[in-house]
Amino acid sequence: MPAVAENCPEWCEADHTELERHRRAIVTIPVIATGTEGASATEFMAELYRELGNSISSIYIGDGQSHQIDVTVESARRIAGVIRSMPPTT
Repeated sequence: MPAVAENCPEWCEADHTELERHRRAIVTIPVIATGTEGASATEFMAELYRELGNSISSIYIGDGQSHQIDVTVESARRIAGVIRSMPPTT
């Protein structure tokens, strides 16, 4: 097991024998993704993580291929706030 020279954050569930980052378990989110080829049902993965030696936590949301966003937790909170303030589209 590689030595982890820092304490894990409370939310870290990583097995540091193989992974050199702090991470929380991936959550799967069913979504309708849109793009130039139209809309399609898929699943996005959401992961909270922090690279070892870094003090900035980030969130990845995406399908691992063509749709993704990878931003700091603070940025993700700002994005979520803007989404929550948008009017319903029904």
